[in-house]
Amino acid sequence: MVCGFLERTDLKIVYKRYASLYLCCAFERWDDELLMLELTHRGGELLDKYLPSMCEMDIIFNCEKVCFI
Repeated sequence: MVCGFLERTDLKIVYKRYASLYLCCAFERWDDELLMLELTHRGGELLDKYLPSMCEMDIIFNCEKVCFI
């Protein structure tokens, strides 16, 4: 799995790739990058549990489930 960190003046962005889908999380500069990466990973696992095929179309057509999660 591909993951990475981007840093700006006042925030950081963590992204992680799951198959053809990228999950992103933006957070403040002083927060822990590895914790945010773990939260992104757990979010991906939850989405995979409730939306087994987990592609962008599943997220678009099941927006209410994704927002509930």
